[in-house]
Amino acid sequence: MVAKPLPKPPGKRQSSDSGVEPDRGALLQERDQRPGLSQEKKDQRIAPFVSDFDHQDKEHVQETKEELDSPLQTAEKAFAVELLTMPAASRKMKRKDLLNLQGGEEVALTAAVVSVCFQILSQFTE
Repeated sequence: MVAKPLPKPPGKRQSSDSGVEPDRGALLQERDQRPGLSQEKKDQRIAPFVSDFDHQDKEHVQETKEELDSPLQTAEKAFAVELLTMPAASRKMKRKDLLNLQGGEEVALTAAVVSVCFQILSQFTE
């Protein structure tokens, strides 16, 4: 046996009150458009929302920076380790000396640097 809902008393209408406070929702927008409301009052009402938005934005930026720092530190450490595998003379060489290298020496050094770079990149793709 299924219970039937109780009938509504005659003459009673449902409330049109949606339970939303008058300072919220569409009513707020209508009130803000009235000519009597000053810009200062509007700014005071919006200020807490803007402040909260700014706070959340700063938190998000900080979290993003922290997420990016970890891979950067890993890459720097891997690069430092890979530099140790290069000959000491190549590591300590000045840029001016590198530019003055002749043919075979320059090619060998370039190959060593490219090799180190590929080794570092392969660590991140694994």
